[in-house]
Amino acid sequence: GRSRIAELYPDVAEHAGAEVKAVRFVGGEPFAHDTLQVMIETQPTHCSLLGFPVCLPFLSVGRQVRTVNPATVVRDAGRLTVFYRREGYVGTRVTPRVEPEADNDEDVEVTFIIRRGDPVYLDTLVVEGVDSILDPLALTRALPLQPGEMFDLDEFGLSADHVLRELQAAGHAYAAVLRNYDADTLQDRGSATITAIPGPVVIVDSIIVTGADELGRRTAIRQLGFRKGDVLQLPRLA
Repeated sequence: GRSRIAELYPDVAEHAGAEVKAVRFVGGEPFAHDTLQVMIETQPTHCSLLGFPVCLPFLSVGRQVRTVNPATVVRDAGRLTVFYRREGYVGTRVTPRVEPEADNDEDVEVTFIIRRGDPVYLDTLVVEGVDSILDPLALTRALPLQPGEMFDLDEFGLSADHVLRELQAAGHAYAAVLRNYDADTLQDRGSATITAIPGPVVIVDSIIVTGADELGRRTAIRQLGFRKGDVLQLPRLA
């Protein structure tokens, strides 16, 4: 692993163990420095004493020294790449660079150069496998991700989760949902499909109550929102 890093990022490997005085992001827009900084492990040396950003003068007390770990720096570049792609900038590439400070060759600055891809917009979003159970058009309109918007993969995941919850609420306790998408970074357009596998409708066959000795089984069951013979709707179990 170290030899591969040295081959791809020689400046990163060369400064392994050097103290990190600053971490910078080039081309990070539209995200702020603070937003990007919390996503990575590589941090600059800083002061922290009892929760305050201070150090004791002329002493090392409170000084949190951070050094270059080449494997961590490369992983951080990968984390940033994934973040931008999930936010809709699918063609993004992030390259790490480590350079000595201008006034001190022993200390370095770590820079992540972000070549942000153009935003990809969603052309179509299709929900399959729910026709006999739910209204596909109404369901699609209620999803967090909509055609015409930037293709945010997190919202795509939330949309699939929404479909799954609707199926479970309809009694399909063992339902599954598959996701598939295609992103064209030349045309900056994308399409997505959510495929539902509903499975059978599940009926409550029996209700077992344990650990409610003082309350009693009959009283405990009266507190439930379902009974034996009802369709099992998972949201009602919460």
